[in-house]
Amino acid sequence: MPKTGISLFSSLAAHFRAVVRKAAAYTVLATDEKIEINGTYTMTLPVLSTMQGTTMSKKLYWFKNVHATSLATIAAGTGNTLGGRTSIGLKPGESLIISAYNTATNWDILWPSPMAPGIRNFVTLIAETNDTTAVNVIDATGCPVVGQIVSVVSYALNATAANILVKNTNGTVCTIAKGTSAGGAVSATDLTTPQMAVGDLLTAESSATNGTSRVEIIISCQTLTVDG
Repeated sequence: MPKTGISLFSSLAAHFRAVVRKAAAYTVLATDEKIEINGTYTMTLPVLSTMQGTTMSKKLYWFKNVHATSLATIAAGTGNTLGGRTSIGLKPGESLIISAYNTATNWDILWPSPMAPGIRNFVTLIAETNDTTAVNVIDATGCPVVGQIVSVVSYALNATAANILVKNTNGTVCTIAKGTSAGGAVSATDLTTPQMAVGDLLTAESSATNGTSRVEIIISCQTLTVDG
């Protein structure tokens, strides 16, 4: 089985030494190996042709967004592309491993692999509230991946007025005023703590007895690989 993910990085880069953490916009150096991004900043890759005539015939980078809430950006250098794009955004907790020869103009994406459109999958989770008792939307072991909640919709199952609360380990994700017509759909307008880490719990509950609702939650996550 071909290597992917962290085992792939380890086999290509051996024991990486040049680890930097950046909390500002940064032009990546040819000598960097792993770049941790701590905030809403853009990391601009070196132009591949500038590595010609050096010992860098092929270069590999590992980027990781270590910020709790901010979106980071990896941008290709002038005249280059990144997996066919000019830039790629990394949500909190996400990683990106890329590689290219100095004679190329496009950085190949090695992980996540296989790469889904836009690098992410969208997973839909559905649960029904059980009165005022919190119901696990995933299961008691929590979320299996790093992801971000991008949509929550409540579908009323009866005419009882109530607030539907969706919570994760970080706090209350959203509160939705449940409709009083069975089948009526109401979407969350604000997602307060949408980030999901591996193992985070995700629950749904009603503020009122019999105020039941079917809750649909969509999570955006990176493509899974055989070794995560």
